[in-house]
Amino acid sequence: MPIHEYAFGSVPLLLGCAVKVRDFLRALLLCAFPVSALLVAGTAAAWAQERLTGRVSLFIHVFDLQREYVIATWIESLLFVLCALVFVLLGWSPASKTALNPLRRFIYRCFAFGFFVLAGDEMLMLHERVGEALQKMTGFLKDTPAEGTPFAWMIFYGPAAVAVVAAMLWASVGLLRRCPLRDAVRRGTRALGAAVAMVAVAFAAEAAAAYLAAHGTWNTPLPVFEESAELAALLSFAWAHLEIAFGYEL
Repeated sequence: MPIHEYAFGSVPLLLGCAVKVRDFLRALLLCAFPVSALLVAGTAAAWAQERLTGRVSLFIHVFDLQREYVIATWIESLLFVLCALVFVLLGWSPASKTALNPLRRFIYRCFAFGFFVLAGDEMLMLHERVGEALQKMTGFLKDTPAEGTPFAWMIFYGPAAVAVVAAMLWASVGLLRRCPLRDAVRRGTRALGAAVAMVAVAFAAEAAAAYLAAHGTWNTPLPVFEESAELAALLSFAWAHLEIAFGYEL
């Protein structure tokens, strides 16, 4: 059976009824908003507690997005998987419904694969490891207090993120323009704009944190803003493309 017949059918539930995949994903995404708010609150609380007392309690620690291999990390990885599934919905959509040209379809499939990779990256700390390797190769932040930190990942990820966002805008704006459901167009456009803005905030906060670290200033709230903006961008991207799915009745 072709993949789109699985992706655009219904999901069987335990009670004997079924829901469309897009409705199931939207329900999951709606649940993700309060969970993300909890993680942002936990990250802010961890920063404040560490600044005031010099330590972080175990309960707050596990909800801190700045920590690795904790509950917050696993939840964020699941959010990346959720976003990947939204792009599966679009990348393997029936041609009769979206009339996606081959390039746009290829882009969406790449996004689906990319978000699955990012889910693994979040758990395995791949970009931090890449950053440390790049720092050694390029000498970025050499002879500064931040030497040896993973901030150098921005050298690679920054241009890549710009290219990815540009490709996403090109693919998605074209679909939104042809979308027959105007309410979905309006909501999708707003969510897409919010996602782009949050990506910019995340990178600006990361760059500012790197600059301050290079000058010996640590323990600023900038990582809290960066992690919060990253989550907001992720949820906004997912919501924008779910609106596209609803607009085309996938």
